[in-house]
Amino acid sequence: MTVKDQDPQVEVQSPAFTSTSGMQAVQVKGEAASSSWLAWLRNPWGATAIFMAGYVLLFILWTIFHWGGEDRSALISDVGYLPVSLFATLCALKIAWTRRHAKKMRIAWLILGLATFSNFLADIAWFNYEINLQVDPFPSLADVFYLAYYPLAMLGLLALPAKGHEREGRAKFVLDLLIVLVSAWLPIWYFLVLPMTKEFGGDLRLQLLTAAYPVGDLVLLTGLLAVLLRQQIDASRKALGWIFMGFVIWLAGDLIYSYQSLSDTYTSGGGVDGTWLLGYLFLGFAALRSAYLDSEEAGQKRAFGLEWFARQLPFVSSIFGYVLVVGLIIAGLSQGSSIVGILAGGALLSGLVMARQMVEIRENQRLAARLREMTGQLQDLTDSFAQRAGAREQEINLAAAIARQLAELRDMESLLSNAVELIQERFNLYHTQIYLLDPGKRELVLRTATGEAGKEMLRRSHRLGVNLTSINASAAVERRTILVEDTLKSHLFKPNPLLPETRSEMAVPLLVGAEVVGVLDLQSTQPEAFGPERQPVFEALAWQLAVAIHNAILFAQVEIAREEAAAHTRRLTQANWHAYLDGVALPEHKSYLYQAGQVLPLTEPRPHGAQDNDLVVPITVAGGQIGEFRLELENKILEEDLDLVNLVAGQVAQQAENLRLLEQAARYQQESEKAARRLTGQGWEAYLSSSASEKYAFVYDQNEG
Repeated sequence: MTVKDQDPQVEVQSPAFTSTSGMQAVQVKGEAASSSWLAWLRNPWGATAIFMAGYVLLFILWTIFHWGGEDRSALISDVGYLPVSLFATLCALKIAWTRRHAKKMRIAWLILGLATFSNFLADIAWFNYEINLQVDPFPSLADVFYLAYYPLAMLGLLALPAKGHEREGRAKFVLDLLIVLVSAWLPIWYFLVLPMTKEFGGDLRLQLLTAAYPVGDLVLLTGLLAVLLRQQIDASRKALGWIFMGFVIWLAGDLIYSYQSLSDTYTSGGGVDGTWLLGYLFLGFAALRSAYLDSEEAGQKRAFGLEWFARQLPFVSSIFGYVLVVGLIIAGLSQGSSIVGILAGGALLSGLVMARQMVEIRENQRLAARLREMTGQLQDLTDSFAQRAGAREQEINLAAAIARQLAELRDMESLLSNAVELIQERFNLYHTQIYLLDPGKRELVLRTATGEAGKEMLRRSHRLGVNLTSINASAAVERRTILVEDTLKSHLFKPNPLLPETRSEMAVPLLVGAEVVGVLDLQSTQPEAFGPERQPVFEALAWQLAVAIHNAILFAQVEIAREEAAAHTRRLTQANWHAYLDGVALPEHKSYLYQAGQVLPLTEPRPHGAQDNDLVVPITVAGGQIGEFRLELENKILEEDLDLVNLVAGQVAQQAENLRLLEQAARYQQESEKAARRLTGQGWEAYLSSSASEKYAFVYDQNEG
């Protein structure tokens, strides 16, 4: 619902938010509502308020200069109240009649409007008595309407939306209110009520009526203090300054009027009359201010100053009350007056101050107990965090230790079996197993598992389809950790008869980059054993395990390729040596004997097989044996001598291979040259035979050829 006020620049939407009192709040949009703190005066009502402010200023100037003569002072003064009191009444009723405002606020301003309207009626009655009927308006019907203003104004102030107090807060609120009221009542009673009752000592009706006005001021002060001491909310905070100024000025004017009436110095059209007009004007401003909200920050700053003043008010009031009591006691003793009332007021004030201190002490004790409780809870929480951090650190260290041990393994089977055993043992788990994807990536094949249940599943060649029907398969498909904190509450968990005590399970995918190589499955007998805080530890461990598995696979592939290359090299080397010692260019065997410092060729090789004292050291090239050293020993050979023999055998093998390569290269070169000469001769013969009829001869001299 959108409601537009008379100013076309202001648009109000409701409801915009709710408060603790259940009220609907108002949100103002538009340039006029945010450009200035006086935006709420930029409409017809605001123009009227500005006009009334000028009118009040003019009236105050009139009370100083009395234009129009003294004989018309009563007429001007009595009529002067009516426009401003009517303006304040209409401003208050405007909020009460506007449904977009909160219910509590509408009720409060309705009562405040009735209060100002009561004063409006009283001003009309006073005008009628004093001007039309030419009789003394006191006492008269006007007093009924004037006195009705005080309770209505207090009720309206109390009805303004405010935050509630807790039990201790309510007690402090009541005691602070009573301290201020007693401190205010002491001077009112001593300087106004007591003298008034003495002046009209013979007329009880006049005594009560004259005393009713100061008491009414005290009632009004009660409402004003309640507004200050309570935390106002929403629009009430924005209008708090205007409300405070309006009622304070009104109270000041009322008290001055009472004192002037008592001293018979009041005259109609005096300066005190301007205070009541200012009170009406500021109350109208407060009503208009409540209807239009500007920035929240500005309102909070203005309300904060009054709230600070309200917090200091009981302390200042108690000091003022004690100073006043002491001064009045001294004055009463010096003048011989009765000081019983003063002593009673001082005693009451002291009792209230002591009660306030007791409440404060009790609240401090409660806060101290609460603080100790919170400190204990914080300490417990800190200890819990420390324990959990220590446990996480221990688990991280365990994971790092397991990863270091696994990183040293290259054999796949040893890696997998050691991984599950270490993880189960170090983390105290019920069961641990590892699935690897088959080459077709269609099934998860169980490769290793712990315990007898694991052996049985391996014997059955346990495997899972890659789909979303199981915890492990879901982890592989979704590439994320699947956690079942309580197997009794999970629809995804499939009970395994071989593992009946499983109460929680975590399946962590083994990822290398974006590729899934398998799944690490962890099971515990305790529900919620794998909380979210432990998940990163096992995920890090699974990542390291996946890398180790990937490295083991690559290492196995490299080993296979290396073995194949070595076998191929051996075959080529042996084939080349067989071709080299072909029995045509060279004999199939070459043997040499070292004896008595001489190297002698052997026409026949020694038979294979070592004698008892013989040492046979093979001569190998690229893993293939091309010969051997055979040493006839008289004594057992030392280890360092054996190393020397092996070194010599290696050097001989390398040198023999180099010589073979050189000799074969030379042989191949000779054969290629022969082939080239043969091909060249054949080519010339073919050319010459094809051109036998033509003879070519050339003679060269110095000039030409």
